[in-house]
Amino acid sequence: MRLALVLVVSTLIFSMLYAKLYHDHIVERELRRSNTIIGQIGQTVSSSSSIATYLNDKDLAVEVINGLVSNDVISSAAIKSEEKWLAQSVGFKPQNATIIKLNHPFLLSEIVGEIYIQPNSIFIEQSARDIARSSVQTLLVVIIPILIIFTVVTHFIVTKPLSNLSSQIAKVIPEHHWI
Repeated sequence: MRLALVLVVSTLIFSMLYAKLYHDHIVERELRRSNTIIGQIGQTVSSSSSIATYLNDKDLAVEVINGLVSNDVISSAAIKSEEKWLAQSVGFKPQNATIIKLNHPFLLSEIVGEIYIQPNSIFIEQSARDIARSSVQTLLVVIIPILIIFTVVTHFIVTKPLSNLSSQIAKVIPEHHWI
């Protein structure tokens, strides 16, 4: 029983430690992935945004902003030309926003404005935690049956035979020696 208890306790401690590290790794990976996605979305709308800033077309800028904020990972966005803000979504704050420089539509070396994209941190973090929690649950669904099987196999292959051998050795009378 002691061997089984040591196996169970040590495996559970290791599993919980590994699950915590794995959870944190998955959360961090998903946060990085979301930041990459936000940058990619910004690059996708950069040509339309550069045309809007070059022409000072507020209607086009509003359409781009509406398209950006329709994505779950983006909470707010804005487009700024060199002189002014062309369009901003409701609740836009430039702090912690991803800024994408907008090149001139015809002269790529010239900057005509910027897109500001504010990530939806609450949604991103919750999604990352949900994915990590699901991954850890899957991990535990694999580890727990393996632990049970390993404990039962150890009992029948190691513990029980050793116990039988020990009881048989105890039955041997010490005065009789076999030569």
